Amino acid sequence: MKSAFEPWIGQAVVVQLKLGQTKLSLRGTLVKDRSDALLVRPEVGSDVEIPKAKILAIEEAGRCSRAVCHALWPLN
Repeated sequence: MKSAFEPWIGQAVVVQLKLGQTKLSLRGTLVKDRSDALLVRPEVGSDVEIPKAKILAIEEAGRCSRAVCHALWPLN
């Protein structure tokens, strides 16, 4: 059975996470789908292993709405 995350492997994505009371977004490339975690390569820095239980949503990085993208990654 295919994982719901498998089609995202190799794609530029925005991963929305919830860590306790904090929600955050991580922009990068989905590298690997493991049984209980995803391996994501951020645009800057080292690969990050994210537990699937912490993931709220994944969306294609290029499809990020203009308002959301500017809020997350200001131009200045």
